Amino acid sequence: MAPRRSSYEFQEDEDGHEALQRAGKALLGAKVGKDQLLRTLRSAAEHLAEAAQSSDSAKLASRDLAKALGSPQLLQHKDKEVRLYSALCLCHILRLNAPDTPYSDEQLQSIFELFNSVYSELEDPASPHFQLCLSTLETVSQVKCSLLILDLPTWEELTVSLFTTLMDVVNEENVEMLQGTVLELLRSMVEEADDLPQAQLDVLLTRLLPPHRAESPAGHALAAALLQRTETTVQPHLQKFLTALLTGARTDSELKGDYHSLFYAIHETVPQALLPLLPLLRDELEADGEGAKRAPTVDLVARLFTQHTSGAGIIKEYPALLEGLLGRACDKEAEVRRKVLEYAGPLVDACEGSEARQAAIVRAAVGRLYDVDDGVRKAAVAAVGALLQRRPGLASSQHTEGRGPVLGCLVARLRDKKMAVRREAAAQLGSLLRGWVLLAAESPAHAPPRSVILSIPLVLCNIAVRDTELGAHIFDTVFRAGVFPPKLPPAETARWWAAMWRQAGEEHRPMLVRILQGKAAMQRQVQLLVALRGAAKDKRASSLAGAGSSMGAGAAGAPAPSGSLLTAGGGAAGQGADPEARLQGLVHDLAAVLKDVSRPEEGLQKLLEQKDNHIFKGLSTLATLGCPFKDAVAAGKDVMQRVGSKGPAADLTRALVARLTPNLLPPEVLQAAMEAAAQSEEVQHFLVDVAGASPQLLAQSMAPLEEMSDADGPLLAECAAKVLARAARPMLAHCAATKQPVPAALSGKLTGMCTEGSPTGVKAAVKALVAVLGPERAASVAAELADKLVAQLKAPATLRSHARLLAALKGLSMLGRLLPAAFERVADEVLDFVVADLMEADVSRGKPLVPVDPAKTGRKWRHPSPSTALKSAALRTLCQALVPDSSRAQPSQAMIERAQIVWELLEQLLDTDAEAEQFQPFAFVFPRSGDAEEQRGAKRRRVEGGGSGSDEEAEEDEELECTDAAWVRYSAVCGLLRLARTYDSAMPASLYANLALTFQEPLVETRRSMTAKLTRAVGWLTTKGQSAQRSAKYAAVLALMAIDPEDRNRAAALRALRDYVLTRRAAVARLSQAQAAAGGGGGNLLGDMPEFMLPFLIFLLAHHPDYPTEEALEEFAQADAEEREELYGQGGTPFTPFAGMLQFALEALVVPSDNPTTPSEVARHLPALLKMLRSLKFCEDASGEPRTQEAHQLCDIAMVLLRQIALRLTKGKPAEPGRFPGQVVLPRMCFRPNMQGQGKKSDGSDLPESRFFSPALLQDDLFFRRLQLMPGLPAPAKGGGRQRGRPAAQQAKRGKGRKAAAAAAEEGEDTEMAEASEGESVGGTPAPGDAADAHGGQPGSSARQRKPAAGKRGRAAAAAEDEGGDSGAESAGGATAGGEQEEQEEQQRLAPRTKKLGSNGSGKRAAAPRSRPAGTPSRQQPRRGTKAEAAAKLRDESSEEEEEGEEEVAPAGSSQETEAEDEAPRRQRLHQSEQVQQQRGGRATAPAAAGPHGRNLRADTEDEEWEDDEAAQQEPAQPPPRAAAKTARQPAKQQPKQPRKQPQGVDSPGQENRAASNAAATAKRGGGSKPVAAGKAKAAAAPAAKGKAAVKPLLKRARA
Repeated sequence: MAPRRSSYEFQEDEDGHEALQRAGKALLGAKVGKDQLLRTLRSAAEHLAEAAQSSDSAKLASRDLAKALGSPQLLQHKDKEVRLYSALCLCHILRLNAPDTPYSDEQLQSIFELFNSVYSELEDPASPHFQLCLSTLETVSQVKCSLLILDLPTWEELTVSLFTTLMDVVNEENVEMLQGTVLELLRSMVEEADDLPQAQLDVLLTRLLPPHRAESPAGHALAAALLQRTETTVQPHLQKFLTALLTGARTDSELKGDYHSLFYAIHETVPQALLPLLPLLRDELEADGEGAKRAPTVDLVARLFTQHTSGAGIIKEYPALLEGLLGRACDKEAEVRRKVLEYAGPLVDACEGSEARQAAIVRAAVGRLYDVDDGVRKAAVAAVGALLQRRPGLASSQHTEGRGPVLGCLVARLRDKKMAVRREAAAQLGSLLRGWVLLAAESPAHAPPRSVILSIPLVLCNIAVRDTELGAHIFDTVFRAGVFPPKLPPAETARWWAAMWRQAGEEHRPMLVRILQGKAAMQRQVQLLVALRGAAKDKRASSLAGAGSSMGAGAAGAPAPSGSLLTAGGGAAGQGADPEARLQGLVHDLAAVLKDVSRPEEGLQKLLEQKDNHIFKGLSTLATLGCPFKDAVAAGKDVMQRVGSKGPAADLTRALVARLTPNLLPPEVLQAAMEAAAQSEEVQHFLVDVAGASPQLLAQSMAPLEEMSDADGPLLAECAAKVLARAARPMLAHCAATKQPVPAALSGKLTGMCTEGSPTGVKAAVKALVAVLGPERAASVAAELADKLVAQLKAPATLRSHARLLAALKGLSMLGRLLPAAFERVADEVLDFVVADLMEADVSRGKPLVPVDPAKTGRKWRHPSPSTALKSAALRTLCQALVPDSSRAQPSQAMIERAQIVWELLEQLLDTDAEAEQFQPFAFVFPRSGDAEEQRGAKRRRVEGGGSGSDEEAEEDEELECTDAAWVRYSAVCGLLRLARTYDSAMPASLYANLALTFQEPLVETRRSMTAKLTRAVGWLTTKGQSAQRSAKYAAVLALMAIDPEDRNRAAALRALRDYVLTRRAAVARLSQAQAAAGGGGGNLLGDMPEFMLPFLIFLLAHHPDYPTEEALEEFAQADAEEREELYGQGGTPFTPFAGMLQFALEALVVPSDNPTTPSEVARHLPALLKMLRSLKFCEDASGEPRTQEAHQLCDIAMVLLRQIALRLTKGKPAEPGRFPGQVVLPRMCFRPNMQGQGKKSDGSDLPESRFFSPALLQDDLFFRRLQLMPGLPAPAKGGGRQRGRPAAQQAKRGKGRKAAAAAAEEGEDTEMAEASEGESVGGTPAPGDAADAHGGQPGSSARQRKPAAGKRGRAAAAAEDEGGDSGAESAGGATAGGEQEEQEEQQRLAPRTKKLGSNGSGKRAAAPRSRPAGTPSRQQPRRGTKAEAAAKLRDESSEEEEEGEEEVAPAGSSQETEAEDEAPRRQRLHQSEQVQQQRGGRATAPAAAGPHGRNLRADTEDEEWEDDEAAQQEPAQPPPRAAAKTARQPAKQQPKQPRKQPQGVDSPGQENRAASNAAATAKRGGGSKPVAAGKAKAAAAPAAKGKAAVKPLLKRARA
């Protein structure tokens, strides 16, 4: 083989020349064999390689050899080795003869084809001929023999073949040996050629494309290097080619279909070559037609900007190109818009230094968050998330076209209609949270503020609670490894948790509590599931084994050990049931919780059928309280491996493992928090709150708790006491289970803290001491402790003793809650001290109790003046002391009397007149002055001077509210709600009405706090089965928030009301199932259902001081349009706010949680409401100041609104309600059956005239949709709406005239309510317009001819009345068979139909009198309740009549409610005692409510109590017991028909042709035009007016 040479260094050799001659003659001679031929060629190649190119002798000697090598016999020899040596010899022959050639064009073509075949052998370096072929290639490259190709006729084909072959053979294995040689050969070919054929260019460019780049990186590198070396030569050809492609010119290139990728590939290789072509891309971006052409252009331009180092320069050089690219974010094709969003983040980086361009990119990305295409919105979510991850500073950027900060726009996608978008938003926010937290740890200066970072987990948790489907994704996927990054140390994670807990505040902290409690509840349910499975399995095994009846009975009925999981639970899995039945009930309950999983109940059944006990062992580990995160992860993996990955059981187990893993707040984090508590008060507060929210998480924390209690600092020791007070039960249970002794020194430390410490510390120490010692041991030390605390109360009055007052009271209150017997011994002393001594004392003695801030103290909410804070906290604490925690503790008569003293005092403190006498001891700080006496004196002088002060000054006095007085009102509300837990049955109706009206407080902060307090109180009562009616009573108060001007407060109230409704319905469903399983009736009792709150709401609204009176309606009728709009808003009337409050409650009751627009679902909850409202129409107000007419009017309005809500939900489709089978019960405190009532068809219409009331929704919209709680509900029709009425306008003084009322109206909030359609009615009560149309007159006309009754039913009803009675007459709650049938038929008529009305006997329309004016105080200062004397009289009369009343009206169980039944003996007794019954208060004794349920109180103000009832935390709520069976209905004697008085101009609506019945009865009585009811109404007006004059308001209130 010839040696390789790197240069032309040859030696002349005469013998070599002779050898060349012999070889030529041999090859031209006779044919020789292969071996001889190879030896000849090999020898010739060696001698040719040694010959110098300038040697003429060598050229002559090789003449015969050249001739022989050009013969076809050698060029096309069948042996490859012969061809290879022939090629090697030929390249040297060409070298020796250069620049001439001894061959013809045909021979040269064959020679270069031979060379190409030799080059193809270079692909494998391990080939035995590789070096031989490489020598040929190197020789050709050095001599540049290939340039001869350019002179051949077929040079284009040969060149393309050469380029193709060489490009293909270069690979990663031979690139080091070939690239330099090949590159030089090809470079010379490109540069020496006169033209660059398109096919040759395609060969080069093809290697630049991504597919070839991935297949052969070496070939790509070779092509790129060749283009870079020959850039000057190829640039014109490249520009011409790409211009043709961009402009659409015709070209034969095979690359025309992929020119966008080719453009970028060329730009990567030779970027300067394509700069002149960049403007052409703008036209490509804006090309018409389908997006198939614009999408790749967008991708190309974006890559040019972002994926190359020259991108920033291109943007600066061609800004129009960037504008064109961003314009494609609004392209009509979704794919194009998505392409733009993919590059949003890199584009921002490429525009570094140009804030304007970056802002444009942000605007484009944020704008697509609101795209119509869900795929684009999802891509926009990912793009904005990437932007914020790259540049955290953009989180607060306002470059969003007025949509708020960028982070807020991203958060808004959590409420997107499409689940895929919501999940992507949750994933992006979770990624942002983890990235920003790590960035804050590494480089705090570059991270967003902590408040911004912590807003993300709060938002995610909040939306997870509201959206259960998305919540499953958030907890199972986004937070799978924890809320914060798992890389953080536990101590750092604890600090983040503490900061998040603080930032959550009072608004969002309950949401976090709910999440933690839900996780703990899931753990308890799974523990019970595993235990019940084992019990059921043992029972089946013993039964199959035939071990005897005793063994089977023992497995089924033997009581479980104390504290066993088998003794816990309620509802379907309650105690006392068979294990198998309890197991199936628990499966049903768990399936309801895991409803986001596909076929959850089937999956649970399949899981229980698993025979591998290790699965349930792993689930038990996951459900163990305080299980470490690592152990839980390991157990979860083992369980999933054993269950498998497919099928319902696998899906269910996957979700179950995710929910049980302690990823949110692992025990390791809590223990680290306890260790770090000494350095951070924020961590201390966090620990205390977590212990109250989910004490199970601290079950294994007794050891670190003991270390905290041993600390020298009093704050840390108090923190330990607070934690123990809340988490004592699981901690002590864990100590008992692990046989770990409770630290002996703990009780001694707690005893010392009971008398020395802050108020909250003393309170916690007492509770913790009772928990550690146990009730029996604690009772022995309680007496001594009570004496010590009372002694502190009686200590000499000094500043120090005043500072200790509240601490001592807190300790005594906790004794009263936990050990009532020990507290009752000193109860009188405590009561006397607080009520008689402390309230009248000057506790400051001219000096402040604590340092004050003049800018806040007494002027800002939650910063009351020291005296106000102390006395109001003392009152709240006293209320807590009077209410035991245990629901089994029955208060004595003495305790009831003490409670009565307190609630009478608190009722006076509900007044809004801060200058009233009862507020004198509080030493208020008024807004205008630091001296309360000076403030009062100034105002007194203005009053005495006949109002000489300016109007502006008086208006400012009304606008500026005293926050001290608001704090006292709030404290009074807290105390009354606390007392209502136990003493509600003894509290009068006037107090209930006053308490409800207090929630329409002038100060927004006070209203917000009151609403939160009421929400907690209703939630606590709802969890108590025995408090079902009581929870309904106070849930009704939430509906008064419908007219709150603040949407946030309205949304919170509606959410709380909705939660109450759903919780009560779930409890009733469980009760019905349990009764059905036990063989009971399983019927529904309205007293147990959430619909029972409706009578309370009707009562409150009827007694509302702003309810329209005759004077108010007359003033409204005389006012012009402008005055009406100023007073009540656009289209509003005096009834608008009350219709809004009714709608608020009805929506919570009617709107289904699932499929809210399906008619069948909407109709499901209507029957109970309709039956309740119709029953109320046959009852009268039972209070001392009856408002029966107003109550009936509200019932008709409610039925109209029910129809409107149903039609809106179903989008006009009729909802057909069925018949409600349950009993109707009514609150005895509010209503009683009306003995003079009419039959079922003659309840009469009490609707206001059409000019005062129009059947339409408030603002023509649903509260759920308007407040964004259920935004997917149907929207109102397009068009103008009517404004919501302003309650402030209704409270203006009539004496000041309409101008003052209009000024007060400006303080309200304008909302809209659309006009209702004509001809709408509900529940047999037509709209006023229908009534007018039916008689051919206008609404309000008094004497129009009625149309005759149409139909067989109308004639039958008239005939029945002609015979002397009302067929189907019914008292509230009971009916004859005919009445029941009529009721069922009427309930099925909730379709949009108008009832036809008949005529009276004389042919004239009866003139109905106006509604009786209610006995209310002045309009500006609405009545907050009757005077104290009247209230006392009402209570006395109630007490005297109590036993008689209980006999006359059947009670609903042991509660304060009664069934309204049609029973003749009862009616007779009530008729005989009619005078007494008109005055009775309807008081009955109800069982004592159970213990407290509240949240954390503020250290400086001692807000409200914080303890949750531990039984409610540990066990599910027990459903209420079923009331006594119905009393058998007896046929009642038909009473003469007494039509109820009606508003002027309103026809008498009925159930079915009610007007015909009225006409027949009127004709029978004589056919006079004046109805009998008119005279009766006048007769009844006298005592009402007398009562109005005699009963003056005790409290005055002016609400804004």
